[in-house]
Amino acid sequence: MFDLVLRGGRVLDGTGSRDVPADVAIQDGKIAAVGQLGAAQAREALDVSGLTIAPGFVDVHTHSDALPFAADPLPAKILQGVTTEITGNCGSTPFPLEPKTAHLLREHHAGLFADMAWDWTRLSGYLERLEAVGPVSNVAALVGHGALRVAAMGFDRRSPTDDELRTMQRLVAESLEDGAVGLSSGLIYAPGLYSQTPELVALAEVLRGSGRPYASHIRGETATLFDAVDEAIGIGEAAGVPVQVSHLKAAGQANWGRAGELLARLESGRARGVEVTGDVYPYDAGSTRMSALLPPWCHEGGKGALLERLGDSALRARIAGEFETGLPGWENLAGAAGWDRVRIASVEENQSYLGRSVQEIAHEMGVEPLEAFCSVLQEEHGAPTVVLTMMDEADIRTILAHPLVMIGSDAIITRGRPHPRTWGTYPRVLGHYARDVGLFSQPEAVRKMASFPAEKFGLSGRGLVVEGHAADLVVFDAATVNDRATYEDPEQPPIGMPHVLVNGVVAVRDGVFTGARAGQILRG
Repeated sequence: MFDLVLRGGRVLDGTGSRDVPADVAIQDGKIAAVGQLGAAQAREALDVSGLTIAPGFVDVHTHSDALPFAADPLPAKILQGVTTEITGNCGSTPFPLEPKTAHLLREHHAGLFADMAWDWTRLSGYLERLEAVGPVSNVAALVGHGALRVAAMGFDRRSPTDDELRTMQRLVAESLEDGAVGLSSGLIYAPGLYSQTPELVALAEVLRGSGRPYASHIRGETATLFDAVDEAIGIGEAAGVPVQVSHLKAAGQANWGRAGELLARLESGRARGVEVTGDVYPYDAGSTRMSALLPPWCHEGGKGALLERLGDSALRARIAGEFETGLPGWENLAGAAGWDRVRIASVEENQSYLGRSVQEIAHEMGVEPLEAFCSVLQEEHGAPTVVLTMMDEADIRTILAHPLVMIGSDAIITRGRPHPRTWGTYPRVLGHYARDVGLFSQPEAVRKMASFPAEKFGLSGRGLVVEGHAADLVVFDAATVNDRATYEDPEQPPIGMPHVLVNGVVAVRDGVFTGARAGQILRG
């Protein structure tokens, strides 16, 4: 007798093949049978007639590192069919921790990784704590270059010494031993932005032979876009490891219409033997920490030093001048978007800022936008996140459709006025772009969201609806599935996605989160 049978649906197996009529039987958290199972007995049967059964989606670019520790975890991801999350992106992880610098990492991640005990030193301890609380979705963790740098050398704006580099290499090796599925970097964020290419090659070389990728938020997605992509691919080539270019985009009006050139860089890397791929979210705006918009020198010494600088009128004047003139190699996101397109997404104190642009707040304060920006950041203790509109729809479609590109939400788990990708990425791809726009088929959409990312990150036994695989499944209505989250009202669950299973446990039933914490820790 099976534990559960999904009856009467059509199965998309995750390979990109067409759907076929089939039932799916589940036993002990695994897919036990796929086919016409009319005579099969089960403890529970779920009628999914007229619906599609697909493998659960693997979100390759998340910032959900703290989500499982919440007493009441935000169900935004599970409601859209995400059954596995790759955490630790953009170089940001809550491990490893070294006694002398642990406080710097905790301060740096305040507002991004809340509700955590921080009572571990390495990935193994963090994962043990995750297992104890029980994640909603499966979790596979990257180790972040930014955290490695903080552990070894704090927020110093320089190259590491030989001893510091060896320390970082040791910490990478320990993280891989503990189950990290790869190494990530965030090269527009402190302290990662202080690194040079040889340092990154030396760390990526620790991955050689493991099959685990180097995943990078590259050094720039606006003025330095193409050089930054070349650097990421070059790191993989020099280190002999796969590469994942995070949240591909041609940001800033000067890059609009150049998505084809961007993708050609990936194709060129593949031709040289680098296993390079990318991910993308289906929106024209990005989102990040508000403090990331500041010039690089502002971050030296950590968050406390940054807030002190914001209180210095002479340094504010220097910052204002650099926003006007720019700095060599600096990713000036506010300049690429414009202050009228930089909107406050989360705050700790003044809720009136939510959803408003820096330009609007400046007008109300009667000051210049940069002055308003600094004031808000200081008032909110450096914690806010922002949404920045920077991309062109035609480029988004070009990148989405490319066969080397998978889907990742890049969702920052905050409340307030977050980016709609937090609640809508996967149904938006299935409904709007696959069905309505016809950018690709729904079977291809499922491949981009399930088997393709599972293969890239070495998640064996996930991403396909086949016997023996984990019963991570999403049931959706191909005719109605869609996102409802908008920039104005982002905390809206999707429609047409009634059921989600994680390791055979029903996590979403009839569109409602059941509260199940059936996720597992997936170690590399």
